[in-house]
Amino acid sequence: RTGLRVSSVLFTGMEQFEQLLTCAICLDRYRNPKLLPCQHSFCMEPCMDGLVDYVRRQVKCPECRAEHRIPYQGVQAFPTNVTLQRFLELHIEITGELPDPTSGQTMERCGVCSEKSYCSLCVHCEKKCCPECKDAHMDILRREIARINSQVRRGLHRLQDALALVEKNTLGLQTNCASVAEEVDEIYRRLSKALKDRTEHLRNEVDRYLGTELRGLIQLKENLELEIANIQSNCDLAEAHINENVPWDDTELLDTKELFLRTVEFIRNFEYEAGDYSRRVRFVMAHDPNQLVLHVAGYGELNIKPESGSGGLLGSSSSLAPPGGSPGLMRSKSDHRLASQYRQQEEERLARNRYVPEYE
Repeated sequence: RTGLRVSSVLFTGMEQFEQLLTCAICLDRYRNPKLLPCQHSFCMEPCMDGLVDYVRRQVKCPECRAEHRIPYQGVQAFPTNVTLQRFLELHIEITGELPDPTSGQTMERCGVCSEKSYCSLCVHCEKKCCPECKDAHMDILRREIARINSQVRRGLHRLQDALALVEKNTLGLQTNCASVAEEVDEIYRRLSKALKDRTEHLRNEVDRYLGTELRGLIQLKENLELEIANIQSNCDLAEAHINENVPWDDTELLDTKELFLRTVEFIRNFEYEAGDYSRRVRFVMAHDPNQLVLHVAGYGELNIKPESGSGGLLGSSSSLAPPGGSPGLMRSKSDHRLASQYRQQEEERLARNRYVPEYE
């Protein structure tokens, strides 16, 4: 009997506690309770807003009918009932209820639809928007990313064509330099010891030029392959993950859009102008071979065709870097997120492949 009596008292006490935390207007739990001068409290929104007489700039208390002047700053300038606020926090601790996510916020006019709601800043339009308008803006970002991704796909062939040209020039350069080296060797065999020093000098020049130019072409080839792989990877990941099933925030979507815009701009501005690498180096005979013995000290030189315009290796290589000196395309945090999701998918696929059933 004593236990039942205690339980009844506790239940009655909790009911009274619930009534203490219930707004008399909306009959719901207090949200940002404001205290009137008559010591009665009501939710600031929408309860207190509904009591305002804007013509007389007064608030009439529905409990005691007392009329109070509205502060210059509006009803939000009425003091917050700190005691009730503490009781609300205590109730959350006792019952384990999750706090109201909009607690402490004030309703504002949405900068897009002008409806009153709990707004947050949208980085797409830089306005405070309601959740519905913000979701609509995120859908716009998704569509724009898909459109830009299509532009990247359509323009990717320019880099692939440049890669094919680089590979062709690499082969032409190697063939050209090998031919010149053979010509120098033939002269060396005819002139024997008298031409040995000069021959080695010319060979060293050819090899040095070949090494320098070949390193430039190989570096350019690797840069193009890396850029193509990065862009294709980004396009594939965007197609796989930029959808409504994958959670994104607006900052990540905007960063991803900016990444693809930079990719489009990079592809549009990329130019590769290459000269005729198959005839870049020529061996020029200064004298008749029969008379060269008399001129061993300077029997020949390498004639290297000058680069035309700014389309040489240095210009082409530097064009692969975006403004600011960073190598390759800059990655945003959305780009890193796409890469991490891709790695996670690869790990899951490898784990499934390693699984071997114990019986057929």
